[in-house]
Order: sequence, then structure tokens, then C-alpha cells
Amino acid sequence: MFENYIKNLLAKFETEYNPNDWSDFEKKYEKALRKNNFTKKLKTFSIGSAIIIATSILFVVLYNNHEKPNIDYPNGNEVTSSKNVSTSRDLGEDVINHSNHVQQTLPVTNVNNRIKQATKNNEETKPIFENQEQIIAETISEQRLPNIEVVPQQVNSISEYQMNLLIEPNKNVACAYEEIRFTPSIINNSFRYTWDFGDGNQSNDIFPVHIYRQEGNFDVKLSLKHGPDQNEVTSFFTITIFPVPHAQFSYEIHQENFGYPQVSFVDDSDGASQWKWSFGDSKFSYEQNPNHIYFIHENTTVNINLAIENSFGCKNEITKSIIFSNIFDLMAPNAFSPDGDGLNDYFIPRALEVMDISFEMFIYERGGNLIYNTKNKTQPWDGRIGNNGQIPDNGTFIWIVLIQDANGKIHKYAGNVSIIK
Repeated sequence: MFENYIKNLLAKFETEYNPNDWSDFEKKYEKALRKNNFTKKLKTFSIGSAIIIATSILFVVLYNNHEKPNIDYPNGNEVTSSKNVSTSRDLGEDVINHSNHVQQTLPVTNVNNRIKQATKNNEETKPIFENQEQIIAETISEQRLPNIEVVPQQVNSISEYQMNLLIEPNKNVACAYEEIRFTPSIINNSFRYTWDFGDGNQSNDIFPVHIYRQEGNFDVKLSLKHGPDQNEVTSFFTITIFPVPHAQFSYEIHQENFGYPQVSFVDDSDGASQWKWSFGDSKFSYEQNPNHIYFIHENTTVNINLAIENSFGCKNEITKSIIFSNIFDLMAPNAFSPDGDGLNDYFIPRALEVMDISFEMFIYERGGNLIYNTKNKTQPWDGRIGNNGQIPDNGTFIWIVLIQDANGKIHKYAGNVSIIK
């Protein structure tokens, strides 16, 4: 019964099918969908805005409630702050110790800046430059002073600095005749400094420089005194000094079967283990006793330098001058006796007889007249004036020899020769 009742009731609402009704339904459905999407976007935007506003409010509240240091502002303008203060003057003047506490007044603006900076301690800061940290570290390293403790002018007892007093030389070991610079670890112009270098020499300078002239171990003593009672603190340091080798050499000049001089050098040094010879003509040798040939064609002076070094690395050197003069006469005799006895009957420089070189020799009278010349070492001058002339009983003549070297350069040698019968 109930089912039939419902069926009859719904039958009253039936209508005929119209195709146009379906297209109208689709348009209404699309319109409803667009309205629903806009609503969803509006809801999303509203939620996001609310989150941003809440976050901002929370940040402001936290920032305003951040813990700040308790600072009193007397007089409303300045604040008194206790901090460690370090100042310094020139090395001869009074200096304040870093451990002294000094009252310093700071402007309020500076304090406020410090408070603001304190609130940012936990914030990450990026360096302005990529190598900023390296630049700062290098600058600090360059500006760092020696390990020196500066003490105040007013000293109650100098004995309290006994444990801190040290001697700091620029080198622990050195060679004799080297400069050594000494630095104390405590600086105060009111102290009296006494340095004893252990070799009989003393100094009252704060930063002395000393030269040891002997080898050995030397105990350096530094004494500081202060006040009318002249209380004293001391410090000791041992310096090791190595010996310096003694440089010396001798030489001998040889001129054998050629015109270039050869020099034999002999090392007369004491304590040397390494040698370096400079021969004065851009040539060098590291032998202990070298020989050297000087390819020179005129009188000259050369400076010979010998530099030596011992097993400790200590060095020394010596320089000597060698004068080459009257050595390039080709070993020519200054007289001969052309009398036919077989002894000294001919004249020619001896060097030309043994040297296989190209030359030409000229013989002139004192008046400048040419009386003989030859290019053959087997044809020396027999004393005649001209090829078929007579031999004078005596007289002095001028000889000139021109020699061409391997490079084509002409070298001239000259001298006097006398005829004696």
C-alpha cells in the first residue's frame, strides 16, 4: 500500500522530456563550479595572510622581551664602566700593565650601541670581503709585538717579576763577528738594566746589540734594579758562538812556452771546508788549489777573491791584486853580439821561436828608419843594416812584433835591443 501511494504521488510531477532543458542544466552546472573554485582560493589566501600576521606579531613580542643588561645611568647622560685598559707609549716611557683596572667614562650613545651589538651576538654575520678573516689575521700577526711584559711605573717590589724575566736574543747560535740583538721580556723605564755578555763586555741599554769575536759558550746575564734599595732580579741565557775560518792564499806566475801567463793558486786558509775562487776575469773555480791561465795581451791588474766556509756555516773571504806588467815582451833579450862566435849571434824574441803563430817582426833605427823585417822564425836578425849591409860595432835599436790571434785580432809588442861586440 505504501509503495503504491508513493508511486501515485510522484506520478503527478512527471513532465515531458525536452532536449533544450539538458543544455540549460549544463550551463548552470559550470557556473556553480566556477563560483566554488573562487571561494576555495579566497579561503586559502585568508589563511596564509593570517599566518604571516601572527608570525610578525610573535617576532615583535620576542624582540621586545629580549633580556637586556641592567645598567644605571647616573646624571642621565653618562655611565661608568669598569674594563681592562691597555695603553702604551714609546719604549723608553712608562707603560700601563694590561691587568690594571681603570675607570673610564663612556657616552650613553656608545653604551646603547654596545647593547644593540650584544643583542646580535647570536646572529650570523657575513664578512664584507671573501678573504676578510685572512686579512685581519695577517694584520694582527704583523702588528704583534715581541713577547714583552710591560709593567706600570709604580712598582711596589721588583722581586714579583723574577719569574717573568727572560732574555730573548734574535739567535741562539751565531758565528763570531755576527751581530746579536738582545730583548728583555720586561720593559720599564724606571728599571736599571745591566747586561753582562759573558766575554768581559757589558751594556746598560734596554735593547743592546753585541758582537762576539771569539768562539765558545757565553752565559749572558740580565739584571734589573729598581727603587732606592736597588732590589734586583736576574735572568740568564747561554749563547753558542762558532769560529770563523781564516782566509789566506798565495800564488805563483808561470810563463813557459807561450805568452799567456799561468797562475798557480795555493789555499793557505785555516778551518775551511769549501772554497770559491773568483779570478777577476769572470771565471770561477771551486777547487782548493786551482791553476788559471789569463788570456790577456796587455799590462793589467786583476783582483783575486777567495771565499771560504767551514763546517758550521761560518764564512770569510780575502781579496788580493795581481799586477801583470813587463811580462808580455815575448821573452825578448835586450842585447846580442853578432860576432860569429856562435853565441848570441842573432836576435828574435824567444816566444816566437816556440810558438806556432803568425807574426811579423820589424827592426828600426833610433831615427825611425826600417832596417829589417821578417815573418819567419827561422830568419832572425843578424845585426846587419839592410839585407847586405854592415854590422855596426854597437848601437840600440827598436823592435816591433805584430801577432794575429785566433780571432783575427792584431796585438803589438815592442822593445829595445842593443848590439854589443
